[in-house]
Order: sequence, then structure tokens, then C-alpha cells
Amino acid sequence: MPAHSNSPGFIPINKLSETLGIAMPTLRRWEKNESMPASIRFGGRIRYWKVETLKRWIETLESIPKEMQDEVLAGLEAAALDNFTTTTNNQDKS
Repeated sequence: MPAHSNSPGFIPINKLSETLGIAMPTLRRWEKNESMPASIRFGGRIRYWKVETLKRWIETLESIPKEMQDEVLAGLEAAALDNFTTTTNNQDKS
């Protein structure tokens, strides 16, 4: 069964932007320039990234100290889980 955007393993661009403290236009530019992994779109315009893919990418960035990488990785996991929880709760209300 294919994964969906509300799976806990995916993070939307707005949550990624918030977590990393990087503006969405910058993330779009980095993706276009192949400075970061490509996003996935599930039937819409919103970009999602697989958390595992982002983790591997961040671990390769030598410009981020190891201590900060751990903090960023934990933030990504929390943001993806928050997105999943929020999406699931909103669907339950429907």
C-alpha cells in the first residue's frame, strides 16, 4: 500500500520551513537547484518530504555541527508526527 501525505513519515513544506527556520521560497529554490532532496506531491500542490530522506541529507551537511544535526533531526520527527496527528484529528472530525 502506498504511503500518503498524512503518514507520520512525511513532512509538508510549511512544517519543514518552520522546523528548519528556512523560508519556503528558499526550500523551493534549493529543491530546484538540487541542493536538497526532491519533494513528493500527493495529488496537490503541497510539497512533502520523506523524513528518512531528509535525515540522510542533513547528516551529509558538513556545515551543521553534529550537536545541531541531532536537534534538527529530532525537530523533523516531531514536526512529521505533529502533522500526522493534526491531519488525523481533522479527518476524525469530518
